[in-house]
Amino acid sequence: MNTQRPIKLFHSLLAAALLFGSAATTSAADPSPRAFTNPYAGVPWGETRDFLANLHTHTTYSDGEFAPHEVVDLYHKRGVHILALTDHDNDHYDARPAILFPWTRLASIFDEIRDAPNPCWLRQGLLYRDFTGPWKDRDPDAMGMLAVPGSEISRTHHIASLFCDYAGNTPSEQTALEEIGRHGGLAVFLHPGRYNHNLAWYLHFYRRHPHLVGMEVFNQNDRCPGDRDLWDRVLHALMPDRPVWGFAGDDTHVL
Repeated sequence: MNTQRPIKLFHSLLAAALLFGSAATTSAADPSPRAFTNPYAGVPWGETRDFLANLHTHTTYSDGEFAPHEVVDLYHKRGVHILALTDHDNDHYDARPAILFPWTRLASIFDEIRDAPNPCWLRQGLLYRDFTGPWKDRDPDAMGMLAVPGSEISRTHHIASLFCDYAGNTPSEQTALEEIGRHGGLAVFLHPGRYNHNLAWYLHFYRRHPHLVGMEVFNQNDRCPGDRDLWDRVLHALMPDRPVWGFAGDDTHVL
């Protein structure tokens, strides 16, 4: 099983959805009939499979309770096929300004950071080796899983940086989104219901960054119910020309 091929396929399918997912319609003032296009009309559903995915996951690399390989094992046991380890960039950047990828290097990544402090635990004066490790490698191909490279950009409105190795620890949403795009990644605004930004703020970024593909509308057990109200208003303003896809994420810290 080639891990890179499913990633490219996932990218291609999402890009196609973004390109063809708009519906041709008319304005509300125009009494002529509306025409709707189904972007999935040509999908051979009898030949497709469903895949469970979680693209918002934390480990002891930042503020999670379980080591990376333990998180992978738990999701594998629960039948999840696609997983991104998206630790907070501001909770590991000084120790190692990179992401937990590939999974086949988890053991060596821990060796790189074992004697470094995790900013999440600075008040306790703990080094990584004091509360986690050693980590163990995992082979997603052997497990029948797709490992998605990712990070949670966390000094800004939290943003999932996916399908790239960017973990920039920047205080600017604009810079973060530009860098995710420059690295060939996709971005998702996470748990927007916990912030106080208005609709115009979100529209500004969605209009400027086509790789900002969506918004997390379910986080944990509906932790931020305002997410979906905001998503509805964003869609009302941007559709049908600019789809914004809804994502559900575990935001895993404790399992």
